[in-house]
Formats: sequence, structure tokens, C-alpha cells
Amino acid sequence: MSIVQPVYVRCADNEVRVGRFMAETAREAPNFRRNLVLAFGKKPAGVDYTEAAAAGNLVDDFEQVWLEKMVDADGEVDDLERALLSRIIEEG
Repeated sequence: MSIVQPVYVRCADNEVRVGRFMAETAREAPNFRRNLVLAFGKKPAGVDYTEAAAAGNLVDDFEQVWLEKMVDADGEVDDLERALLSRIIEEG
């Protein structure tokens, strides 16, 4: 007869420890304002999202090569590839 010993693995801390919570809260209190500013403060100036979106719509050389490989992979242009190519031609 073998006796199996239970293995205790601590994956998560699910015990109530109010003292530890209060100590961590007190330790972070001096950083509270700094953390709020880091999370919700001013974003860096100079980011123009309209220009970034427009630049993201352009097909660069890498994407062009990839697209050509995908179109040539099966030897024929299907409906989705035809629609994508027509959209690229219209926009570019």
C-alpha cells in the first residue's frame, strides 16, 4: 500500500491578508500621483494620427512583393485577389 503525499503548488494567492495589503498600499502611496500621471497624463506631442493612418494605407515594397507572391502562388487570380488589386489601383 502506497501513501500518496499531496503536492501543494501556490499558483495564486487566495488567502486574505489585510496587513500585507495595507503595507503594500502604504508603500505605493508616495508614488500614487506619479503613477496617475504616467497612466493618464499628457501624451507626447507631435503624433499626428491622420498622417499615421494615411501612411499605414500605403503599400510599401515588402507588401508589394508579398502580394505578388500570393497572387502567383496558385497561378490564377481569384475574386478576392482581383478585388484587392482593383482597390490598390484605385487608391494608388
